[in-house]
Amino acid sequence: MDRTLGRGPAGCFTWHDRQFAFHDRGMKPAVEPTAGPSPPHRRLLAFHCTQALKGAAHFTVGGQEAARGRYVPVSGELAMQSGGPLDALPLWGLFVTILLLVLLSVEAGYRLGRYWRSRSEDEKESAVGAMVGATLGLLAFILAFTFGLAAERFDTRRQVVLDEANAIGTTYLRAGLLPERREEIRALLREYVDVRLEAVRSGTIAAGILRSEQLHTQLWAQTTALGEAHPTSIVLGLFVQSLNEVIDLHAKRVTADVRNRIPGAIWVALLAVAVLSLAAMGYHAGLSRTSRSLAEVAVALTFSIVIGLIADLDRPHEGALQVSQQALMDLRQSM
Repeated sequence: MDRTLGRGPAGCFTWHDRQFAFHDRGMKPAVEPTAGPSPPHRRLLAFHCTQALKGAAHFTVGGQEAARGRYVPVSGELAMQSGGPLDALPLWGLFVTILLLVLLSVEAGYRLGRYWRSRSEDEKESAVGAMVGATLGLLAFILAFTFGLAAERFDTRRQVVLDEANAIGTTYLRAGLLPERREEIRALLREYVDVRLEAVRSGTIAAGILRSEQLHTQLWAQTTALGEAHPTSIVLGLFVQSLNEVIDLHAKRVTADVRNRIPGAIWVALLAVAVLSLAAMGYHAGLSRTSRSLAEVAVALTFSIVIGLIADLDRPHEGALQVSQQALMDLRQSM
């Protein structure tokens, strides 16, 4: 029986005696009838290797499938995408801008209320007060909704870092069981962790993504060579499974950091409702002919602080609220 390993499409490994095949679609054992019954150990090996390699021949990067075994990078344009229309401003600049915008809105509403009161006595303060209360309630709802979105995305980024550290650690341990190229693969994994940490530490995100993808290619080349030399190794199949998870988590982390941001439409709606609500509050104060109060400044400061906190949560690589990289640091020390 011919036991030579051949290369199928997209880097699939196929036995010439057709006992099993690894396909890039479906990943089920392709068992075909032969002249005699296949040995039990071969059938068991085919099942385990196929399950271990599931998803290895094709994986997704940034939501795009690496069709027909071709690697689709997520660097370049994706790495430079912005998550919101306010990213052009630093956090302190955003705080000052929002503070001035709120104060101007209240002052404009106050002046309009005083002017309208001098022109007409028909408008009732009680009716205006009810409408102001409704708009402020809507503003509070949108603030809570936006804060929830930002906090959820922050938690996602934190969980992805932990998952990535676990996946790299598992891959590193399984690399020690490989029949060959153990040290070369482990050296690449150590460099991979260093690249991830340095990208966050120095803020060179695009360069870190690009180098990570280059390391993916090198790791996959080493794995392909091992697969050709040891096609029946179950340990290699388990290693491929964990390496594929590392690549998938890279795409997930890039997506969480670059694309998974608060949509610009929500920012626009939040600021529009805030301007109208606080202008209505100032209008009510002007209509009732009350003098200006320091409470207006307190309201403006409070709103600006909340907006700044939301923006800080939404910006992965800026501000005081940063995702801890301690899991990757601990992993690097253990390597």
